[in-house]
Amino acid sequence: MALGRITRERGVSSIKILLLIFFVLNLSGLSSCTNSDTKNDDKKESSRKMEVQEARVFVFKYDGSLQCEKESRIPIEVMQRQLDNIKIFSSESKNDGLFRSQVCGSPTGQMNVYEILETDFKAAKKLGFKKLEMDKK
Repeated sequence: MALGRITRERGVSSIKILLLIFFVLNLSGLSSCTNSDTKNDDKKESSRKMEVQEARVFVFKYDGSLQCEKESRIPIEVMQRQLDNIKIFSSESKNDGLFRSQVCGSPTGQMNVYEILETDFKAAKKLGFKKLEMDKK
């Protein structure tokens, strides 16, 4: 109660003091949010720079597999040796999705796909690999 008497005597109401305290607390909270937002923005910017520096592409080559001939394909690990000096981030066997007649001895459409740096694409192209255009849905 002594604080109430002192504030009333000096012309400052307790509501004004509470508003001042509330305002100061909000300002201190805003500055910490602003700093963390700035840090997050810095992290996003550095990750964008890395993406630009290390753009990746998918390259492929058909595995040579033929319908009705189980042992006709080149395994993904064996074909990967052709890309000896190129860093590979991922690899998978994938079908090209095209319709094919069901005839023994005709190609299956299976291909070996490798994720590499875009800067290595020319070297892979010289080895017979093609760029796989991905649908962006």
